[in-house]
Amino acid sequence: MNPWADTIAVSLVMTGFLLLGSSRISACIRFVALQGILLALLTVAAPDATVSSATVILVLTTAAVKGFLLPWLLLRALRDADVRREVDPLISYNLSIIAGAVIFGVSLW
Repeated sequence: MNPWADTIAVSLVMTGFLLLGSSRISACIRFVALQGILLALLTVAAPDATVSSATVILVLTTAAVKGFLLPWLLLRALRDADVRREVDPLISYNLSIIAGAVIFGVSLW
């Protein structure tokens, strides 16, 4: 694979683990926004990707919507609705990260 694609794929997995261990809703929204931008970049960094004007438009549109517009709307709604900022987990954060690592290992196997 392309080294850029590998780096982006590892970053996507790491942001998933950051989501599992985060207790703040605003941080979770920002991590998902980062994942949206990384997914858009993965479109260009794929080993057999052909970069055309349509691909560039797709990447820019995806990054703008998933990385900036939707998180901005969610954070604005969070602020306007005066929602509690902490997430109440069903299981502890440590256990959720361990479970995520196990599920990730099974998916790779």
